[in-house]
Amino acid sequence: VVVDERLASVTDPRIYAIGDCARMERGGPDAAHGLAAPALEQADVLAARLLGSSVVYQGSSTVARLTATGVDIAILSAAASPAAPASGGTTTSPHTIRLTDPVGGTHRAVTVQAGRVVSSVLIGDVSAAPRLAGLVDRSGPLPESPLDLLFDPAERNN
Repeated sequence: VVVDERLASVTDPRIYAIGDCARMERGGPDAAHGLAAPALEQADVLAARLLGSSVVYQGSSTVARLTATGVDIAILSAAASPAAPASGGTTTSPHTIRLTDPVGGTHRAVTVQAGRVVSSVLIGDVSAAPRLAGLVDRSGPLPESPLDLLFDPAERNN
């Protein structure tokens, strides 16, 4: 069911949808989650709307932590939002930092756009997931060194 920010069907405003059956009209990374946390956030918004609030669904940050055949995997994604303009007035392109260690069996990737972490994939060693989840959920200053996004700076200095 294609829905707008009110979680109402774009073809019939009397119909509402949340969770896996809802696809946001604007598309993007939060179009369909397949995760429980975004569905619960949508349920909270819809319940508030049905009780008379004018609140709208702004999208959800998603964090998925999985184990596949003994390999830890963490996938993080920021709620969809328009890219912030750079100083020249144009939108900034995303920049991805990747580090793969085939011997150690790890892969780390972090995508930054407009000074904000917008996504990350960690395979093998997911110890950076809590720190990155905090950066995905808020905008603010990022570490000076891109490697500090992939590793705890204290660990890198040892």
